[in-house]
Amino acid sequence: MQKIKTRLLMKQGSILAYSLIVVSVMIVIATSISAVTVIEKKGAVSTDSSVQAYQTADSGVQLAIKKINKKISLQEEGDHISSIFTCGNYKFQDAGAGEYELSFFSDEEGTAQITDCNNTNINQIQSIKSVGEYKDTVRAVQVSIAGPCPICSEDCNYNGDTYPTVLIGTQCWFAENLRTTKDPNGNPTTNPRICYDDGLLHRDTNCNETKTVNGITMTYGGIYDWATAMNLPAACNTTVCQGSNPNPTPAELQGICPRGWHIPRRSEWQTLANLGTVPSAFGRILAGYYNSNGFPRFSLRDSDGFFLSSDEFSDIGNFYAILKSDFTVDNRLQYSKTMGSSVRCLKNN
Repeated sequence: MQKIKTRLLMKQGSILAYSLIVVSVMIVIATSISAVTVIEKKGAVSTDSSVQAYQTADSGVQLAIKKINKKISLQEEGDHISSIFTCGNYKFQDAGAGEYELSFFSDEEGTAQITDCNNTNINQIQSIKSVGEYKDTVRAVQVSIAGPCPICSEDCNYNGDTYPTVLIGTQCWFAENLRTTKDPNGNPTTNPRICYDDGLLHRDTNCNETKTVNGITMTYGGIYDWATAMNLPAACNTTVCQGSNPNPTPAELQGICPRGWHIPRRSEWQTLANLGTVPSAFGRILAGYYNSNGFPRFSLRDSDGFFLSSDEFSDIGNFYAILKSDFTVDNRLQYSKTMGSSVRCLKNN
């Protein structure tokens, strides 16, 4: 049955926002709220009961989002769902409520239900279904949760770090290089990030180093190999892992970016290159690259900025974009997947 979508506005300060997605119908009460489809038990006739059941279901969603927001505001988004909700029969109950049941999903459409609350992190929740019951009436509300950085040009808080974002043409970019040590589910990245000025191993102590250029302070960020950036097994640095799909969706290219963002494709870097000079708001820091072959070393720092593309061209190589010293972009480069480069996240359209 057809779903109806209605945009709801959250109160100012909410971390999560959502679109109301109404669940499929058994019986529709014409005299009830016309914009909402309802699920009714057999024999239900009371409009008042229907309204009460809907309000109960909606309360369940609101309370669930409030609890998730609290965890995120404490930078505890890596916690498992069981730290907030009790899981039983593949549904989640709010302690002491008893009037509604919650189901969580890892997709916005509400088809991939989360069934393991003990090993699933709260930031994997992309939609919530709440079923409320009043007397003989049952109604369900399903909402799709926005990602952690829903508004461009506002700061994005991700895995404990804050990133400015910027709209350039029709593209919304991180305005700093990624520096996370965790994947979107809160687990350690495939390989550790590499940082500058950290002795011979150059590992994981100084990725927050900054530089001020023309009055704008920017962070060098972390350096990542291709498999790590794409959140794939390390073997993908020497194996073709994207398969034969020539047009992956942005969600399939998320990599270690937050949900709703992805590692840019070569064509998306080209859109930026077509502008000529990249605007200063992009965060034009030139972090160079890290050569992991032979004698490991950093090269071209403050001379060129090397950025990963999600596109691979062979089992051992992928495409890179280079931000040059004149702040133009060269998008034709092919290097080894093991070469360490900066990562910028691009918002899904």
